[in-house]
Amino acid sequence: MKILKIIIIALFSLVLLSEECSEKKTFKSVIIAPNPANDHIELIIEFGEDVELNVSIYDSNGNLVLEPIKGNNYRIGESHITIQTNTLVPGMYFCRLQAGINIETQKFVIVR
Repeated sequence: MKILKIIIIALFSLVLLSEECSEKKTFKSVIIAPNPANDHIELIIEFGEDVELNVSIYDSNGNLVLEPIKGNNYRIGESHITIQTNTLVPGMYFCRLQAGINIETQKFVIVR
């Protein structure tokens, strides 16, 4: 019976901890629009906290092709960030957003 109580308390603690962590999520949502894109993309990001953001664009081979944002500060809430993609050739790309140790990656396509 004592072991069962310990297991229940441990499980309850894990549930509370996961709820607390999810509330403090750095990237609450990330949308890339339009997708597929032509000459620009717009990042629509909801931040769960104030962040210093880096954005890198990689091609489908993993090569870094663009670093449009390096260390820009953003406040908690929704931000709209336009990135010019007219120098990119048509194909699939990966947009990597980094704020501290938190990383979010989204794919998008360039068509012309």
